[in-house]
Amino acid sequence: MPESIYLIEKYIEDNLDSYDHLNHRLSDVAYECLKDAILTQDVRSGDPVAEKQLSIAFNFSRTPIRSAIQKLAQEGLLQIIPGRAVFIASRSPKQVLDALKVRILLEPETCRLATEAMSGEQRKLLEELTNRLEEAVVAKDRSAWARTDLQWHELICKACPNELLGQLVLQAFHHMRIQGVISHISYESLNPGTREHREIADAILAGDGDRSVDLMRLHLQSARERMFLSER
Repeated sequence: MPESIYLIEKYIEDNLDSYDHLNHRLSDVAYECLKDAILTQDVRSGDPVAEKQLSIAFNFSRTPIRSAIQKLAQEGLLQIIPGRAVFIASRSPKQVLDALKVRILLEPETCRLATEAMSGEQRKLLEELTNRLEEAVVAKDRSAWARTDLQWHELICKACPNELLGQLVLQAFHHMRIQGVISHISYESLNPGTREHREIADAILAGDGDRSVDLMRLHLQSARERMFLSER
C-alpha cells in the first residue's frame, strides 16, 4: 500500500467524527475530510488514491466519494486520468517555490484587509487557533500543527473582504502543501514559525494592519528559508 493512502486512511479513522457538523451531507464530509488529509499529512505527489479504498475508509457509498474526488481534482489537489486512476497531484520544487512567491506578494495585503474586516467571532477563533498551534508545538504533534496551520491561514483568507484575493492566496497555500512540504519542516523550525503566527495574530487583534503586513511578509520569507534549508 502506498504511504500516502495509509496516511489518508489513518487521518479519516482518527478525525471523521469531527466533520459531523457539515449537515451530514456525505459528499461534503468526504470532501472536507479528504482535503484536510491531503493538505496536513505527509502525502507524496503522484501516489495513487483508490476510490474503492476511500469508500471503505469512510464507510460511504462510492457516489459521495466520487463527488469529493471530482471537486478536489477541480481544485488541483488530485489528478484524474480517465480510465486509469486518481493520483495526488504532482508538484515540482519549482512549483512549490512559485506558489510561495505568490503568497509573499499577496498574503500580506490579505492580512491588512482582514485586520479591518474581521468579525468578533473570527477574532475569537484566530486567538483560539494560535493557542492550538502553540499547544501542538509543545506536544511535538506535527499533524495537529499542520491541520491548525491550515485552519489559521484559511481563517485570514476568508476574513479578507476581497474574496478573489483571499481565494488566490488560499489556492497558493494549498498548492504548496502537496509534495510533502510539512515533512521538510523540522520540529525545531515549528517553534519560530509558531512565534511568528502569534505576532501576526496579535497585530491583527490589535487592529494594526500595517504591522500585520510587515510580520506576514517576514514570516513567509523566513518560512522559505526554513523550508529549503535542507536542500542547500
